[in-house]
Amino acid sequence: MTLSHTQSQAHLQAHLQELLLDLLSTNRIVAPEAIARLGTQDWGFVLERVKQHRLGPLLHWRLTRERGALPIPADISAQLAESFKMATLRALLMQRELLLTHRILARAGIPHAALKGAYLAYHAYPHPALRPLRDLDLLVPSDQALPAYQALIEGGLARWEKYPGNPEACSELNHHLPPLRAPSGQFSVELHNRISHLEPGHECEQQADPAEDPLFWQRFIQRDLGGDSISFLSATDLALHLIVHAFFDHQLNNGPLIFSDLAYLLASHEIDWPLFWILAEERGQSRACVLMLRLVERYFGSQAVDWPEMPGVPDWVLEQAALATLADSDARRDVAVHGGTLGRASLPEKIAYLLYRALPPRKRIETMYPVSGNRVYFGYVMNWWRLATRRIPEYLRSRQDGELVDESRRMSRLQQWVREPG
Repeated sequence: MTLSHTQSQAHLQAHLQELLLDLLSTNRIVAPEAIARLGTQDWGFVLERVKQHRLGPLLHWRLTRERGALPIPADISAQLAESFKMATLRALLMQRELLLTHRILARAGIPHAALKGAYLAYHAYPHPALRPLRDLDLLVPSDQALPAYQALIEGGLARWEKYPGNPEACSELNHHLPPLRAPSGQFSVELHNRISHLEPGHECEQQADPAEDPLFWQRFIQRDLGGDSISFLSATDLALHLIVHAFFDHQLNNGPLIFSDLAYLLASHEIDWPLFWILAEERGQSRACVLMLRLVERYFGSQAVDWPEMPGVPDWVLEQAALATLADSDARRDVAVHGGTLGRASLPEKIAYLLYRALPPRKRIETMYPVSGNRVYFGYVMNWWRLATRRIPEYLRSRQDGELVDESRRMSRLQQWVREPG
């Protein structure tokens, strides 16, 4: 039996994804011959995924410190070294932006905490460049989100033209307000009023957000950064948030940094495991947590985890979840739409899902466009135009790519396994 060209291409891509994951790990063996066999197209695919998922600095770190014997082409090494240099400079600039936004909110008397990468880069990883940040995420109490937003604008941040949604509508329906442009012009600052997504059909849509619990805020920790004391999530809440954000919010398509995030966090911090598993169980997230922590062990060795009494993770689940972290991030919206359709059991449910995306409620339109009141109908016109001229053609083109269908089916199977009882 011979493989079709599409099947052969999929097998090759999976092999290259597995090889990249092994190169990023501290626990996997990579034979020099496996690297020597890579051709120009192979390296092109690898570097594309490295760039999409911000892996250049970490890969450079691994190759220069732990895998120096591998025959990496000189031009590849040079590109990775440059990415590390640029990430170092970006980390310094991001620290400045974090201090600026912290001081603005502190002067306004608004409680706040920096989320995810802002803590990991400076307090968990051995070098801040290893955890590049796309933007700066700050959590504030939901009832102070709009005053905080206005305070940041008055303090020098500005609206992005590409995010024109109504802040009031976003505060009500989304998990963060429209991103603001930092004074440097190189970063977005996202002001979160909750830490879980609110999109329709999302796993956490009907659940109380962790940030609504006063104990969540009481567990914040203070760390020094540039001479200021800044609040961050506790290590326990951060570990859980990283997993939920990766698996449920992004269907693992925010990349394999989730594995190094957890590995470095667990290596440098004490986790309150009884609390961790209680919080995960309350929200039906225990299986996803076990899966992600087992993958951390796969790539970073044994971890000091207090494991709950649960069935083991099948090999196929581990393998498919690992590959999902290196999916094509440029197609993530198309994968989400296709996966959302696959996740509806009946034809009426599938039609209702697609109709919602084409005809969202008025309030949802206000989160997307600068309209309100009777002008919301202009928002519908703009949304239909965007769908007709951009999103539908993009989706139809993506449907011709077998990788999109494979990714959607992979996540559908993983989500089904995570939801199984026991």
